Amino acid sequence: MKKVICILVLSLFLFNCSKSDDDNSSATFLEKYDGTVWYSDDDGMYYRIVNNLNNPREIYWSNIDCYNYISFEFDPFTTIDSNDTTFQYTIHFPGEGGPFDVTTLTVTGNSLKVETKFFEDVGVLDYSITFNFTKSSVDVDSLIKCEY
Repeated sequence: MKKVICILVLSLFLFNCSKSDDDNSSATFLEKYDGTVWYSDDDGMYYRIVNNLNNPREIYWSNIDCYNYISFEFDPFTTIDSNDTTFQYTIHFPGEGGPFDVTTLTVTGNSLKVETKFFEDVGVLDYSITFNFTKSSVDVDSLIKCEY
């Protein structure tokens, strides 16, 4: 009887764990990380992910006594590729084979990596820049925004 109870209890734990894993795996990157805030100590920058395909990110960049707020809406030249752990968008600038930027957001545990590659032409990497963030509990809405 004791073995039967142990097996039942163990199976309930396993069933519950697998159910929550399945629920989480069906979420898109933006759904999964909507509202999460990330901080880069190197750059004094907060990065918030927003579940909005037209504007999926907000940046709060530290100034002397306030934060510069940056939020860009995608234009018709933007393409998006996403799964549950990576979000990538490409901004194509007008002109045949002209310049374009590819930005990839990757979450691993409590870390967010934002890498942007700038291409002069198709297949010709001009330069790239990478920012590394750590998950933060700061309420970015309470930060003082710079006024210009």
